[in-house]
Amino acid sequence: MELVAGNAALKHLARWALLEQAGAAHLAAEIRKRLATLKRSRSFVAWNKQKTLVADLERQRTLIMEKIAPEDPVLALDLMWRFLELAAPTYERSDDSNGRIGDVFRTALQDLGTLLPVAKPEAEALAEQVYAKAVEGNNYGEYDGLIGRAASTLGVSGLARLKAEVEGGLKSSGCPPAEDDGAVIGWGITGALHRDRFEYDHRQRTLNSALLEIADAQGDADAFIATLDPDERTSIWGAVAIAQRLLRAGRADEALDYLDGAADGPSHLLPRLTETRIAVLEALGQADDAQTLRWQAFEETLDRGHLKAFLEGLPDFDDMEAEERALDHVVSAGNPHDALVFLINWPALERAGTLVRADPETWDGDFYEILRPAAEALESNDPLAATILRRAMIRFTLEAARSKRYKHAARHLMECEGLDAAIEDYGDLATHAEFLAELRSNHARKSGFWTLVK
Repeated sequence: MELVAGNAALKHLARWALLEQAGAAHLAAEIRKRLATLKRSRSFVAWNKQKTLVADLERQRTLIMEKIAPEDPVLALDLMWRFLELAAPTYERSDDSNGRIGDVFRTALQDLGTLLPVAKPEAEALAEQVYAKAVEGNNYGEYDGLIGRAASTLGVSGLARLKAEVEGGLKSSGCPPAEDDGAVIGWGITGALHRDRFEYDHRQRTLNSALLEIADAQGDADAFIATLDPDERTSIWGAVAIAQRLLRAGRADEALDYLDGAADGPSHLLPRLTETRIAVLEALGQADDAQTLRWQAFEETLDRGHLKAFLEGLPDFDDMEAEERALDHVVSAGNPHDALVFLINWPALERAGTLVRADPETWDGDFYEILRPAAEALESNDPLAATILRRAMIRFTLEAARSKRYKHAARHLMECEGLDAAIEDYGDLATHAEFLAELRSNHARKSGFWTLVK
């Protein structure tokens, strides 16, 4: 302490280092004080001070889990509840657009789920606490998923108590206020948002979401279905969610009925619909129909998972012929860049090299995230294909004058030089010396690039 006198930051660290050795009770008292101080704070956290705040929060969370939990899990659980109470006031006084603060609190919620079965709080008291947090106090989503994490500790009696609390909350909500009740607090796609109706709708959604989580925790598919309104049951999201739960309950025939009744919806949900239908068909013993659907899904999306599952479902030796047919489809399906990604990741490197060499001018050097790993994968077996891809990136960088990419383009040029000796025949393409001369002629004034090359 004498050595760090006069340096507030080091003194603070030294003090905590001493406290870590003082036992759970002493350390817990200091953590409580620190959490209380953070909770009372009202000053806005500027972007350049956010890192310090995140480090402070992470230190408190780590101390609870690593220093207190092993010695006294009940005390650690109490502190973790207090820690999570910091979420709302912290979000209110900071800009968490980069998600770092949220990451700390999401990790803390996982920690809480770890502590609950060890600390073993009384089930009905825990049910009231979960209701207060997950339903009444979840303004920023900091308690999203709490019910599922607490389910095993709540047990049958705790979940029943929690469900009664939520249903009581729904009954006490009364009739919805008029759309224009309360002050205008914002604008949406349908017009003005009024406070009273907005808060009512938010609460109803929160209560219904809690009932869905409870139904899942109880393994009650019928309760889950009953919580959804008719429109939700026929949406893609609703149909998939219901079918998955009916499937787990051994009711695959009912699950298929819901999937068949799903209305059209957003395209990003269609893969989930397809995957769930395949699982249901398998459960019903309709393996041929499941295989047909897998192949159709592969043809439409070039999804490697569907193709792998399709091939695994074929008899021995049939899979080799089907794989060749699938790769032919990949190459002819359309966008060559999508085909290249598929072939590199499958992997089918010989076909990928053939695809690259078939049309050297087709490759867009702006697709750095595709061409760079493809070139690296191909350079051992097909150095000419790797060179074609790297030349595409070099040309794009220089022609578009992307100075931030010059260092990458210079590296690609050196890699092309390294592969030159392994290429016996460039065919109609320029040799490396000719390509280098072309660059010097067309881009002689790009001194930043040539300095990096030198």
